[in-house]
Amino acid sequence: MKQEKIAISIDPLLLKEVEKTIDGTHVRNRSQAIELLVRKALGGKVATAIILAGGRRGEVKAMRLYNGKPVLHRLIEWMSLYGITMFIIAVDKNEKRIRRYFGDGSHFGVRIFYLLEPVPTGTAGAVHSCRSLVHSDFIVANCDSIFSLDIPMMVAYHRRNGKLVTMAVKEHITTSKYGTVEMEGDTVKGFYEKSASAPSRIINTGLYVMSRESFRYIPSKGMLERDVFPALAKAGKLGGFVFTSEWKDLEMQME
Repeated sequence: MKQEKIAISIDPLLLKEVEKTIDGTHVRNRSQAIELLVRKALGGKVATAIILAGGRRGEVKAMRLYNGKPVLHRLIEWMSLYGITMFIIAVDKNEKRIRRYFGDGSHFGVRIFYLLEPVPTGTAGAVHSCRSLVHSDFIVANCDSIFSLDIPMMVAYHRRNGKLVTMAVKEHITTSKYGTVEMEGDTVKGFYEKSASAPSRIINTGLYVMSRESFRYIPSKGMLERDVFPALAKAGKLGGFVFTSEWKDLEMQME
């Protein structure tokens, strides 16, 4: 997206507060810091995120180190930067390292709850089980990717397009290992999970904004990718947010 240059005057004390948000990783300079704070003030904010870290290798993927910290730590750090304060981490019985590391989230300035599934119910089942804790729009993310996209922009986009689910999608050279989408404007007209004959190079990156109403379409057992997204696409209720900023799929990098 093209950026417009403007000149502003700002109180020196206020500027010092702005500069406190510069962390060198997610926010690198004053311009990014001011833009982030403006986006927060204008809306496009959600408070809750569900992170999918269950399954046979969920804990291994979530606790894999990326630049010295577990991937899950990086995800929580990134999302909390945009005002997300409540995290529900879906785990299975292999979750001791995650719980030991994160606890209740207080050391990270957030609240963390754990959804423990002794018997796996799939990605859809995990999200379905969180329905009593979610009361408005929320984020769902896989635990094994690193993003730098603008969450408030994606949330605002989701609210404008009126879809039940908006998926973060990106053009990618490899499609056979990912779900791919066929888009018409901002609407996903078709979703194809790991198809060798993908109709496009636009892939699902595993990050979603979901409306509270989407729970009506999410079963208590099953997979978002197979049982939910194709049906939502067919009904015209699935949107796609195309982004060009950094995305790293650490699971694929380890194969």
